[in-house]
Amino acid sequence: MNKLINNELYKAFRLKKIYIIMLVALAVEISVVLQSKFNGATSGVSINGQKFPLLLLDKFPYLFVIFVAVFIADSWVDEYRTGTLKLSLLRPVNRIAFLSAKVVSLLFCLGVIIGFVLTSAYAIGTLSFGWGENAGIDLVLLTLKSGAVTLLPVLGFGLLISFIAILTDNMGVTIGGALGIMIFSQMLEASEALRDYSIIYLMRSFYKNLFVQYTQEAVIMNIVVITVYIMMFYVGCVLAFYKKDVIA
Repeated sequence: MNKLINNELYKAFRLKKIYIIMLVALAVEISVVLQSKFNGATSGVSINGQKFPLLLLDKFPYLFVIFVAVFIADSWVDEYRTGTLKLSLLRPVNRIAFLSAKVVSLLFCLGVIIGFVLTSAYAIGTLSFGWGENAGIDLVLLTLKSGAVTLLPVLGFGLLISFIAILTDNMGVTIGGALGIMIFSQMLEASEALRDYSIIYLMRSFYKNLFVQYTQEAVIMNIVVITVYIMMFYVGCVLAFYKKDVIA
């Protein structure tokens, strides 16, 4: 299993997509700084280096959607079309272990992206606005915990897109499906009764409900929905992958 995970991570970091996403994240952070300084976009809101990463965490779910879509399209569809997937499975490899290695690789890369976003946001926020007064460890810990728990709804979304990729073997459908779900999510968010079922909305709201404006009912609901997404689409991926003929 460790060899499979190491192999998937090697393939992931050998590509340029992760580094391009990091550059996009930097561009977003700089644009937020420029807007706040010159356009008064955050008028009335006190920003400093301590608060800047948590402020940005609310703006990055759509970046995570794009990264997941491109990552999975490359990890599943492109490998299937080029025969890399077939070569991997010609060895005595259990398909569940192979699938799990890809999921772990996705989760690790998402952790790297979120870690980079928060670290760079601390640097850019401090250089632009100063660190701020009343510096304490509590806000830093809150930011780190918020970034960590955001991985869970992003993973749920990633398994959904993996399911689409395994079923269709089509890069356009995989990426288009991810973008379509993102658009549909915006429609769901207009309804208070339905938005908590949107996995993309939960990328922005779960950490707030858990750490910022804690309500037991909302947190339990969020955890149940995220767990259902993860379990349902992981099982779906396993069943679809077992039925897929990739060796012939």
